[in-house]
Amino acid sequence: MSDNATPVTETNPLSSLMAIHIPEDTSLTGFVKANVLDDWGDGPRWASFPINNAWLADLQRFATLVRDNKFALAEVAAGAGWDNEDEHRIRCNRLVITDDSFWFSAYPKHASYDVETTEIGFSSLVKAVTDAVTEGRHAIFFELDDQEIEEIKALTEESAEAS
Repeated sequence: MSDNATPVTETNPLSSLMAIHIPEDTSLTGFVKANVLDDWGDGPRWASFPINNAWLADLQRFATLVRDNKFALAEVAAGAGWDNEDEHRIRCNRLVITDDSFWFSAYPKHASYDVETTEIGFSSLVKAVTDAVTEGRHAIFFELDDQEIEEIKALTEESAEAS
């Protein structure tokens, strides 16, 4: 894992999400490692997702629902942008939420396996967002190596130039 990527192993209580506030004029994007849940399957290497106050409020609302009802998790139809999404024909995007973490899940069309991102603990999310806002960064990387981070930066610069 890169020194520039935030580790996602620690978690804190749900209340840590309430500590985050992103200024309204700030746009953040999270990038997280993706894994194929099949030994022979092919899929994206990473996924991206927008991080804003509305998304954080929804995350907290679903995590509270999970905690208060003693559910193992909740799945909602909400997706991430996946690396090479068109090539893999990703379908059925889901945001999976527990009482202290989240991840994204989907499956390539006509495949019998899922792809999932690395699980991100709420404490890791709080720290990463707080650091990004403080440092004026717009991208947050979770569990990605240096090569993947550089590739993502090059792709986002290309799309910014094309706009």
